[in-house]
Amino acid sequence: MTQCARESSHVYVPIKAAESDYRHEKRMEPHDSVAQFNGRRYISLESYSKNGDPKLTPVQSIQNNGTVYFRTDPGTWKVKRIRRNPHVRIAPSDRSGKPTGQWVDGEAHELQGEEATRAMKLFRREYGAVGNVLIALVARLRGERLTTVISVKPQPYQRDPAAMKQ
Repeated sequence: MTQCARESSHVYVPIKAAESDYRHEKRMEPHDSVAQFNGRRYISLESYSKNGDPKLTPVQSIQNNGTVYFRTDPGTWKVKRIRRNPHVRIAPSDRSGKPTGQWVDGEAHELQGEEATRAMKLFRREYGAVGNVLIALVARLRGERLTTVISVKPQPYQRDPAAMKQ
C-alpha cells in the first residue's frame, strides 16, 4: 500500500507502508533529487536479480556533473546484475547502506576506455593518495584484482498519472 505526496511543481515520491524497511521519504524539488548526492561518500545501490528481486548494496561513490560513479571488482554480483538490467535505484546512505535521503531511479553503465580513466582520476582526486592506497589494500585483501567503474545517471522520480487516481 503506497501513499503519494502531491504538489504541482514537486517530484512525487512514494511513502512506503509501515512494514517497509525504508524510512518515510519526503517530497523534494526536482533539482534536489540529484543534488542530494553532492559530497556523499556512500550510496545504497538497488539492482535487480534475474527474477526481479531488489538487492541492496552499499558502495563508496563520488558525484560529478550530475552523474554518480562507484568502483568495484568486475566479477561482483552487482556488476553482473547491472549488465543484465541497467535500471537501478540509488539513495545517499551511511556506511552500512542505511538510506539517508530520497531514492532516485537511474541507468547504470560500466565505463570503458577513456571514460573509465577519467572517472578513476576523479576517485584519485577525491580520496587522495592515502585513501586510494587503503582502498586498494582492502580490495587486494578481499581477493579483488581488477577494478571497474560504474556510472549512474540519476533521474528524478516521476509519478505515473494513472496511478494517482487510485
